[in-house]
This record gives sequence, structure tokens and C-alpha cells, in this order.
Amino acid sequence: FETEDEVMKDIDDEEIEARVDALLARDSDEDEEEENGELTLLGDNNDEESEDSDSNASEDDSDSDDDDVMGMQSESRGLQWDDEKQDDSDSDAEEEEEVAVPVRKKSRREAEAEARARETELAEGAEPRSIDDFERMVLSEPDSGRCWTRYMAYRVAETDAVGAREVAERALKSINYRKENERLLVWKALIRLEHEHGSETSHAKVVDRAIAANDPESILVYVAELHTRAGEHNEADAAFRRAHLKVKGSLSLDTWTKRSRARLAAGDAASARSVLDRALQANAGNEGARVTLLARFAVAEFDIGNVERAKTIFDDLTKSLAAKRLDVWQLYIAKIIKTGDIEAARILYSRLAKAPLPPKAMHTALRRFIEFEKRYGNEANIAKVRQLARSYVDARKEEEEVPASDEEMED
Repeated sequence: FETEDEVMKDIDDEEIEARVDALLARDSDEDEEEENGELTLLGDNNDEESEDSDSNASEDDSDSDDDDVMGMQSESRGLQWDDEKQDDSDSDAEEEEEVAVPVRKKSRREAEAEARARETELAEGAEPRSIDDFERMVLSEPDSGRCWTRYMAYRVAETDAVGAREVAERALKSINYRKENERLLVWKALIRLEHEHGSETSHAKVVDRAIAANDPESILVYVAELHTRAGEHNEADAAFRRAHLKVKGSLSLDTWTKRSRARLAAGDAASARSVLDRALQANAGNEGARVTLLARFAVAEFDIGNVERAKTIFDDLTKSLAAKRLDVWQLYIAKIIKTGDIEAARILYSRLAKAPLPPKAMHTALRRFIEFEKRYGNEANIAKVRQLARSYVDARKEEEEVPASDEEMED
């Protein structure tokens, strides 16, 4: 290879000066074009066709470069970008493309498989977690009032009272009319929904509809209980009075008990006692009903009324009407133990051991007396109860049926 000095020797001075002048002229032209902001192409006018072809080739190359920079949709449906740095506009375009990346949708088979798996979980007792789950549940058990009311509760928890109403109306249309108890569950849930989330007008309309479709007493007593729990005592008593007017004949023992208890909750003991007297008059010929009414009223006095009045009622019962009723004795003792008066409970057990109970009932009473002393008493008290048991067994020896032996009492 020839060195630069050898090449320069072959070129004469004139040719060198001509080349230098040409280079200087070209640099001067390029500087002028940059200052004017215009780009020109070198060449003669006779080469226009060549220029057009070159321009088209340049544009194609530019488009190809843009495609390489911005990326294209690949055959796998994704969008890909080169790692080369872009200008601000290109970066913004990339961000927009990234946001718009499509998420692969589940196929029909996958969706059906997931739905079947979820239905299996629900059938095995899994807790519903969505509207779709509840829809599957009520479709699988359309006559279940519990399923419909759970669906209503879910919609209420999602602050969708309107949706809960719609569910209730669907339930009343779906549940077989012969399933009265299942339908009653839905009616009560709808009444509660209107009481807590509706207006007085909407609540009254639903109550009227429920009365027309169900037993009026059960509906109105439920309405009264809702008012009582909400502290709306006047409205509760109005519902009880309406129930008394609607029912042909006497109210049930449960209704009388709930009404007297509601008056005690309102702080009106005199009114509660008046309700009890009316209930006793309505059941004058039924000794068992009278005992039940008095015992329930005494329990209400223990819970929310006056304890001394409760003791008086129970004492009168165990000395007369309920002297042979072990259940009444046990209820009385349980309430006394709950007050913490263990000695009073011990005295009651001692009275019970001498009560005219049937043999089997006395056997049960003495066993419970021993268990009571084991829990609250001492060995001396336990020995006394066992002595009572021996005395009772000795007194029953002449009877044909002896409920238990002395050894069984001591166990």
C-alpha cells in the first residue's frame, strides 16, 4: 500500500489547490443552509429523476425506522418496543400503547369449568361471596326461605336496600305457595327491611300485604317485637292491640307473654300486670295455661322487672298450682342461682325434696340437689342431701315401683 506522502507526490500543486477550494465552497454552502433552516440536495437539475428515487428510498427507510422504533403488533397479539431511547412524543405514545395492552379473555370452556367448580363448592357448604354465588344458591334451592333471606342480608350489607327488596319480591314469586313457613321467613325479612331502611308508608304497606297473605297474629306480633327492640313502645303496643282485634278468639300464650313483657320493657309495670290479668281470665278453665302464663311473667320480672315480685309469683305457684311441676321448681331455682343467692337456692332445694313430686321427678330432683352441693356446697351439705335420699328411698320401699336404689342416689 502506498503511504499518504507517496500519493501526494503524484498529485500536482494545481490539482491540490482545486480540491481545497471545492471543499471550502461546500462547507460554506452547508453553513448557509443550516442558518436558513433549509435542507437542499447537491446536484444538477438534470438529475431530478435520480433525486425523486433517492427521496422515495429515504422516506421508505424513514418509515422502516419508525416501525422499528415504535414496534408492531406481534403475531402473538402482544405489543413490543425496542430498547432504544425515543423522544418525548415517542415515549408518550409508548405509555398509551402500554395502557391499551389487551388482557386475554377466558375461553368459554374455562368460564364454564370455573362456574361448575364454584357450584360444587356451594353445594358442599361454602359461603357465598358474590351476587353470582347467591344467584346459583337460590336457583338450586328456590323454595328455601333461608337462602333467599341470606341473599337479602348480603344485598343490605352491600348498602343495596333496593336490591334486597327486589330479591324479596322474587322470593315470594318463586317459593311454592304451599311452603307457608318458608314464605313467612321472607315476609318477616321484608318487614324488617322496611322497618330499618324504608319509610313509614312503605313499612305499613308491606305489613298489610303480609297480614293478607299470612296468619295476622304471627305477623303483628313480629312487628311489635321489632318496635320493642327499637325502643318504640307505643308502636309496639299498637301492634299488639291490632293483633287482638284481628284474632278471632283469644290470643296465644306466646302473644300474651310477649305483650306483658313489652309493657315491662316500657317501664309500665301496672299495664304489664293488667295484660297478665286479662290473659288469666281468657284461660280461666285451663290450669296448665295459667301456670305457664304466671311462670313466664315471673321470669320477665326477674329479667327486666322487680325481683321481689318475681319471687312472690314463684312462691305462690310452687305452693299451689305448680307444686307437682318439677320444671317450674327448676326454673325458679335457676333464676335464684343467677342472682347469686346460693343460700336461697339451697332452701328451695330443701323444699323441693319434700314436695309431692312423682317418684321419677323426685329422683331427678335429688340428683340435681347433690350436683348443686358438689358445685356450691361442701362435704357436710352433700352428706345431708344423701341422707334425704336414703329417707326418701326408705319411705318408698313399700311401694311397688321404686325409682332408684340408695346406691344410685349416692353416685
